[in-house]
Amino acid sequence: MRFRIIGAALLAIAATTPAPTPAMAADIGQGFTLSGGPTLVSDYRYRGISLSDEGIALQGSLELGHKSGFYAGVWGSSLDDTPLYGDVEFDLYGGWRHDLRPGTSLDVGFTYYTYPGGDSAVAGDSDYFEPKVAITQQLGPVSGTAGVAWAPSQDSTGKKDNLYVWTGLSAPVPGLPLTVKGSNGLWASRRAEAR
Repeated sequence: MRFRIIGAALLAIAATTPAPTPAMAADIGQGFTLSGGPTLVSDYRYRGISLSDEGIALQGSLELGHKSGFYAGVWGSSLDDTPLYGDVEFDLYGGWRHDLRPGTSLDVGFTYYTYPGGDSAVAGDSDYFEPKVAITQQLGPVSGTAGVAWAPSQDSTGKKDNLYVWTGLSAPVPGLPLTVKGSNGLWASRRAEAR
């Protein structure tokens, strides 16, 4: 078996609102915080593919964090209605974030991607689980991230391991409640050797 490169570089630029600060953040005691809020994106792109048919998508999140660095949350987005994904995505996620030094942080976590409106009879199971590791460096107002995510063999991945490596940059637009984001990624899938 070998890793075969399936996709190459992609650039996904999205102007999002509001600014990166959550619309709601509250200290709820005993070291816990609750944060989240709505976001409007000009195009919901996931690994180079528009899941909103190159149109606007409404997104939202709710996250429970602890001062120890552990966190868990739910994130959702409207989608272009397709048999595979339906018209909505809900992701459950969790993990641990740790500041390695001022301006540099490590994030070790997982995401379970769910598509409750997807028609599994037509398109098969589209839900999947993916652990990840990412490091983020703050460079003045710009934030840079590099990471790797691995989706082990599951029905939705065609019973193959999938690996995704990415880098990304984001920066607020001065004086506006907008953030410009860009990412570049590479996706590989473990396949059996042709015989």
